[in-house]
Amino acid sequence: MFRLVTDFLPCGDQPNAIEKIVKSIREGRKEQVLLGATGTGKTFTMANIIQQTQKPTLVLVHNKTLAMQIYQEMQSFFPHNKVEYYVSYFDYYQPEAYKPASDMYIGKKVQRNNNIAKMRLKTLNSLITEKSVIVVASVAAIYGCFNPTSYRKVVFHLKKDQKTKIEKIRKKLTHLGYKEEKKLNSGCFQIKEDSIFFMLGWEENYYFQITIDDERIKQIKRVNKFTSEKAKELIKISIPPGQDYVGEEGKELEKILAKINKELEEQKEYFYKERSFFKTERLEKRIQEDLLTCEKWDFVLGLKITPHVIQGRDD
Repeated sequence: MFRLVTDFLPCGDQPNAIEKIVKSIREGRKEQVLLGATGTGKTFTMANIIQQTQKPTLVLVHNKTLAMQIYQEMQSFFPHNKVEYYVSYFDYYQPEAYKPASDMYIGKKVQRNNNIAKMRLKTLNSLITEKSVIVVASVAAIYGCFNPTSYRKVVFHLKKDQKTKIEKIRKKLTHLGYKEEKKLNSGCFQIKEDSIFFMLGWEENYYFQITIDDERIKQIKRVNKFTSEKAKELIKISIPPGQDYVGEEGKELEKILAKINKELEEQKEYFYKERSFFKTERLEKRIQEDLLTCEKWDFVLGLKITPHVIQGRDD
């Protein structure tokens, strides 16, 4: 349930705008326009509308700077609710290109912002696990991320006194995209004697410790990374993926790779008929590299079945 926290009251044209927009939303009208110059309180007006309608909200903004400003304002208005930030995590992006005149291929170059990547992952998890969520996003939100049904299926649930083994938890965390490292950081885990330690993909201040005794979970606790003090002891825990893309265990990956291979052969045959031998060679090299990478992973979700190179895109 959304709870607006503020010392301000709507004034001027705001009460009338809030009343009309709320009424139209309840009547099922899909499109409305709120006009106002900079500094007239449009964000505050929308916060009041969210409070009255009690609807999960996506705020689309045209650039990262303005998105961050609105994100911070919404956080202050709804401190007891999940307010998330979802924008492109590329600080620099140069797409792949091909120059037919010189027969030159230029590879893609990217620079990824890890902090934004963590905020994106946190947003995806909030949307799956919570009902009252406000997401402030750039247009990057229009691109598909994953299948929500598959995401829910791969979330790993554990509870106190549950019968399990450390090796089973290790395997599951690896499948979810967590890395076993000597230093405990976001999206990593460690195993020491009868305990397994891990940090969620977006977390920086706390880690979880699961202690196993006689093949049963003896204790689950949340611990402050810097002071090593127990912050909370849990009866159960749901562990989400540690990366953006993750898929169900079993034969899902095999089916996806087989379909990509089949489409690759069809596209190669087409290029052969067109006598485009260079395109055939480049396509096969790129796809085989991607397939090899996927086989090394245990997780694939949201992977577009048709190879990106065939479609002329590489997102």
